[in-house]
Amino acid sequence: MKLCNNIIADTDAYKLTHHLQYPKGLNYMYSYAEARIGSKYPWITFFGLQMVLKDYFVGQVLTKVMIDEAEELAYETFGQNYFNRKDWEYILEKYDGKLPMKIKAVPEGKIINSGNVLFTMESTDPVFAKYLNSMETVLTHVWYPIVVATKGAYILQGVYPYFEKIDATEALPYVINDFGFRGVSGKEEAARGGAAHLLNCVGSDTLIGQRLLKSHYNASPRLQSVLATEHSVATMYGEGDEVGYVRNLLNKDYISENAIISCVGDSYDIFRFAREVLSHPEIKQLLIERPGRFVLRPDSGNPIEVNLELLFILSEVFGYSYINGMKQINHNIGLIQGDGMDQDSIIALYAALDANGWAATNLVVGSGGGLLRKHTRDDISFAIKASYAEFDDGTKRNIVKNPITQTNKKSKTGKLKLVAGYTSGKLTDYMTINHESENFDGYVDNLEEVFNNGELIKSYTFDEVLSNRSIDKFIKQKE
Repeated sequence: MKLCNNIIADTDAYKLTHHLQYPKGLNYMYSYAEARIGSKYPWITFFGLQMVLKDYFVGQVLTKVMIDEAEELAYETFGQNYFNRKDWEYILEKYDGKLPMKIKAVPEGKIINSGNVLFTMESTDPVFAKYLNSMETVLTHVWYPIVVATKGAYILQGVYPYFEKIDATEALPYVINDFGFRGVSGKEEAARGGAAHLLNCVGSDTLIGQRLLKSHYNASPRLQSVLATEHSVATMYGEGDEVGYVRNLLNKDYISENAIISCVGDSYDIFRFAREVLSHPEIKQLLIERPGRFVLRPDSGNPIEVNLELLFILSEVFGYSYINGMKQINHNIGLIQGDGMDQDSIIALYAALDANGWAATNLVVGSGGGLLRKHTRDDISFAIKASYAEFDDGTKRNIVKNPITQTNKKSKTGKLKLVAGYTSGKLTDYMTINHESENFDGYVDNLEEVFNNGELIKSYTFDEVLSNRSIDKFIKQKE
């Protein structure tokens, strides 16, 4: 069964009853999104709203069939006639099924300090005011690409000192490789997470992420992968012919000697593989002669222990040189660790290499679930809250949530602007002000209108997204 979109029903069920609960005369609502202060990420990378808008909000998104389905679902769910068919038929007729709402947002790709408004949404028709926040559920899904992009940036920040030490920061875009497609819940998650990863690094096997960037951000080719084996290939040769397995990989008749090769080596005994198979006279000579990089991939065991032992073995087989006092395996031989990698373990692995005198360029990592799956909305404390409303009698009301039991959940109030604060030699700190702030009209709003009444007003290319980022400043910045 293919589940079709329904802008009315694709929300939390209880929201279908809110039009009955708001104060009488509500004719305008204004809400905002933020990554609240208090998470482990003082800075977040804003990315992904455009994909959500293009998938679910742009153009005609409301039909009679959807109204019929939503009405039926509402009755099945509540056992009572809570559904207001008249309002949705009005929107369908007056706006041709487009949503009467406006969204302003941070430019995609910006790295912004948490605790600030990321986007606002407001009703543009009095009837829709009662339904604006039913859009919250789907719009909240932008948390996912934000978290993937944010964590990737923090990984690069964490490993940056080890590459800077050996004057190899140009290698950072190749450090993290996305192995996450099979480990997520579906293709949409893979596409959005895979696209978000490509803000930070180009290495990926999640092709659907590149496809999304092309369709939603008019991206030029960015994703890069390499010729890589897996256990189905390695074990096809059997434990007794691992030399034949590697010999075939190095066959210049059909595999370019300039190609990067990733070779899984732990189908049986990874240490024997490194010590005996790679030192086999024929194999060793082929590896020494080829200009393309050959990386050995362990796929089990404790990553730090295994990689340190493998570097020691490889140094005995191929020798090593020094880069700014750090050891580098000779002959373009390296490692790729693709098992058990997430933000913390990646940084810890590079720290262990450094502590044992190994250059960071001996290793790249691949990450699957740790990159695309091991996240929740709470990682950045992402939330959308109503902050302002107007009524038929002229009342204008600021709205605020302020729970006594958790002060960091206090919401913002009023109509908001995102204002550039100060630049402390590195990233710009922003602040959020509301319409009652002194000289509110005199401040430049850094939120840009991106959506209005079903139309995408501002569409970013991926090149623009990349240019909006201050990733170089961020990775050099110490918290």
